[in-house]
Amino acid sequence: MSTPASSPSDPDFEEPLFTNENNTTNPEAALPDNITALKKQALSKKRITLCQDILDLSHEDLKIRIQTNSRELYGDEAKDEQVEAIAALVHGRHTFILEGTGFGKTQIAEMYHNLFQPYQKAIVLVVNPLDSLGDNEVKEKKSVGVAQKKISAVNLMQDMLDDDMSKFIIAGDFEFLYQSPEALLNSPIFRDIYFNPTFQSHLSLVAVDEAHMVYVWGLVASGASEGLNSHARHGERGCFRVSYGKPATRLMATNGTPLLMMSATCRPIAIKRILGSLKLNPNMFNKKSSLASSDDLKNLYSTEEQTHLQACEGLTESLHYFSIKKACLIAKNVSQLTPEKIKQLIGGEMLPGQMSMLIKNRELFGLDKSYKDAVQSGEEAKGELNRKAKSLHSEKEAEENQKIEARKMVREAAVLKKVETASRVAKKAEVRRVAKEANLVENERKKRKKDSDMAMLQELKAQAGFNQEAARDQTVNGPMDLTMGSADGSIDPSLL
Repeated sequence: MSTPASSPSDPDFEEPLFTNENNTTNPEAALPDNITALKKQALSKKRITLCQDILDLSHEDLKIRIQTNSRELYGDEAKDEQVEAIAALVHGRHTFILEGTGFGKTQIAEMYHNLFQPYQKAIVLVVNPLDSLGDNEVKEKKSVGVAQKKISAVNLMQDMLDDDMSKFIIAGDFEFLYQSPEALLNSPIFRDIYFNPTFQSHLSLVAVDEAHMVYVWGLVASGASEGLNSHARHGERGCFRVSYGKPATRLMATNGTPLLMMSATCRPIAIKRILGSLKLNPNMFNKKSSLASSDDLKNLYSTEEQTHLQACEGLTESLHYFSIKKACLIAKNVSQLTPEKIKQLIGGEMLPGQMSMLIKNRELFGLDKSYKDAVQSGEEAKGELNRKAKSLHSEKEAEENQKIEARKMVREAAVLKKVETASRVAKKAEVRRVAKEANLVENERKKRKKDSDMAMLQELKAQAGFNQEAARDQTVNGPMDLTMGSADGSIDPSLL
């Protein structure tokens, strides 16, 4: 669903929780000078847009086009909320999606991306809190929907960002980029990528997954979480994710690229603070009612009356953020505690499903042994998650090693082929050299033979002339000794 922002003019407007930069009317004023300069550079190039035939469609025709896209890609109709969200993105509106797990929030970004032509090299940047989530999304992008469409994607962990990867990203080789908030804000390499005019010209969508963490970790960053036990189990995580509460300087520093925020659990107060953190104005959202009335959320969250013990049996279970110790304390005294006392005990309002969880598991949380079993189960689940993460890392490392080995074999084969070619060329050259030398020797022999025969011919001609002269003298003076000739008496007949 699309959710509105709250403005300072609203009577229920509350001061933003995170930092002073979130209380700034002009977002540019909160940006450091170097970031402002990079943003101006990034905006120097026109951003990517959908084809004109899509932009010219009426709202109803656009919804039909989106449904057609969904049937082709997934083989099924898209939900009305998905269609409305995609239509809002097409019209350049920032959109907040608040739907439960399994609704298909990730398909919104995929279907919106599918509206672009392949030659445009559109890029979708997804900010998510855990690298493991990015790894899973990258695997799923290898075969999307019934069409089994392959979408090029990469999870940009810190150790992957280098100059070569930057060139691939800026060139548009990856359609989906998954990034942690820390790298988004703190990595100098990704900062240069993000503000590169060419990258910005391909950036079609910025999506924030688990958007409620903008609020949760923003509380940790500002120190406002003191006494709020719903964050007790996430304190350590919050310390490493405080940057999630300060995304405005990056997420909004784009060339008009729409922003898609997605969450499965987010209270109205959190939505208001998130929108304030991102400096989003009410007119940037397609809303049906103001945040003060919360009419858009009334079907998702219980009223105060529904939190009473008698009404809690039918509530849908959701995420439970208070600690197990608190759960044990409440469960032991659940029959005597009222919702107000529980609120005082945990330091805040209960989330939907917490009371029903306590009632259904009263015996579990009321026994020390069961508590230990619950803790052990939690540790085992954590260990299993770590093992899966290590397994995924090992598989990825093995795959990378295979690629390196394959490239090595290709290089070795190329070198061997080059050596063989050089050897053949050298052999042919040697044969030509020997033949040339033999030809020169033969020609030299023939030349010497010819010169020798010519000399003998001249000698024979001279001898013949002498014999003729002697014959004439013999006729006049009488017989003479005419015995003359060559040493061996032979001559080449071809010269006669």
